[in-house]
Amino acid sequence: MIVQGILHLLTGFDHLAFMLVALMAVVRKRDANDPAPLRTAAVESLKVVTAFTVAHSLTLTLAALGAVTLASKPVEASIAATVFVTALSGFWKPTRFHGWPLAAAFGLVHGFGFAGALAEVIGRDAGVASIGAFNIGIEMAQVAVALAMVPVLYAAVRRPRVARVAVPVISGAVAVVAAAWMVERLA
Repeated sequence: MIVQGILHLLTGFDHLAFMLVALMAVVRKRDANDPAPLRTAAVESLKVVTAFTVAHSLTLTLAALGAVTLASKPVEASIAATVFVTALSGFWKPTRFHGWPLAAAFGLVHGFGFAGALAEVIGRDAGVASIGAFNIGIEMAQVAVALAMVPVLYAAVRRPRVARVAVPVISGAVAVVAAAWMVERLA
């Protein structure tokens, strides 16, 4: 189940897009006076990934155990909406709500989607061990992706002239794709 969690995240383009724009906001929030800004951005990014995991673990567990049942179409459209909103936030200066608070709130939504993916793999009778293993796989993949993304994003936004182009282009592209996902998933 750990491998299934890793594969689900690495092939879940909506989750990867969410991570891209969420981590970009974290990297942009860096303190110019910080003696180790890349290290700080990496630590803050791991907080985002962990907050997302804690939140989605809660709803994934509730849904996988049958305590909460939601229709998959609205859940999948809502996941696309979280990507869209996070991408749009790239058009303004990051605030204290960017980072782990946003990731935790949106992680609750993504957890229902993860539960649907888990149900496709093992059926509706998920046990605590399989839920935990799936979550571990997702977290491992998220940490690996964050460790790969953060230095690249940091390098892109470190130069103001590059950031003035890269941030809106990335944010805009992800927002357009997420909007298409919302429409597709509601159709």
